[in-house]
Amino acid sequence: MVGRADLLVANRGFHAVAIDAPGHGGRPRTAVDEREIDTLRRTMAAGRFEADSAVRFFARRLGGAVPSPA
Repeated sequence: MVGRADLLVANRGFHAVAIDAPGHGGRPRTAVDEREIDTLRRTMAAGRFEADSAVRFFARRLGGAVPSPA
């Protein structure tokens, strides 16, 4: 991602931001994260998509991405 961002910023006039969301990149995953990820992968591999599970999974992640207002 960094190489692509460098190319676009240096040569094409773009601005770039890379977000290290909770449970991604250098951030550690919890046991709950691992279970939720496993569940999502299994259901998707079986050709199903459980919207409620996906919404809960991503909502929890987004809640940890930015500080809550005081």
